Amino acid sequence: MVSVHVHPGNKIEVLLDSDNAFTIDNCVEISRYLESNLDRESEDFALEVSSPGLTQPLKVKRQYVKNIQRDVIVKTKDGKKVEGTLAGVLGESISLKMRVRETIEGTKKKAWVEKELILPFEEINETKIVISFK
Repeated sequence: MVSVHVHPGNKIEVLLDSDNAFTIDNCVEISRYLESNLDRESEDFALEVSSPGLTQPLKVKRQYVKNIQRDVIVKTKDGKKVEGTLAGVLGESISLKMRVRETIEGTKKKAWVEKELILPFEEINETKIVISFK
């Protein structure tokens, strides 16, 4: 499970993800299970069970592990945006590989350099996968 939200008007939204393929049949099965355990007689509700789309931010550590080697944009809690390739998950942090242009020491020329940035989960506000059609 990725998240559960109860919105005004008793709209219940459940987002599920899996390391394997997550099909619509899986969503239907879980929706029916949840609905059978809720009482419509006492309170009406709308139930939506789905998998997060590509535009949804990553929410749990397992999603980060699943998306290693994908390009991501990370928004930090201090408002910065960092773009790079998710290189790994290290305990309670992620590792991003980024290409940056830096001045070559002793010259005025700039060159592309690969850098690694370690970001603790506690400093991350949001991480989204970069969608590319290359």
